[in-house]
Amino acid sequence: MSIHDFARYHCQNISDPVSDFWSDSEALLDEAKFKYALNKLVAATASNMGDSSKTAMAIRDQESLSIIIKYALEEGLNDFAEILKLVVDDK
Repeated sequence: MSIHDFARYHCQNISDPVSDFWSDSEALLDEAKFKYALNKLVAATASNMGDSSKTAMAIRDQESLSIIIKYALEEGLNDFAEILKLVVDDK
């Protein structure tokens, strides 16, 4: 990752979708609410990332969660990837 990409990532305030996801953690115990919150998180993350983001492209192309996690980790979206791992590990 270039220094330019790193700076752009931090300026985009990517943590907001993750914070929003965890903001009502008790509600996430309900499966339907969890799925809704997860879909909202994924959509918000994709919209916050630039067009050159592999993560955003994978989300838009509806790639598997495993692929999205891989790209998210490569791009330093560790909190986002950890949330997605909850779903993959649960299957």
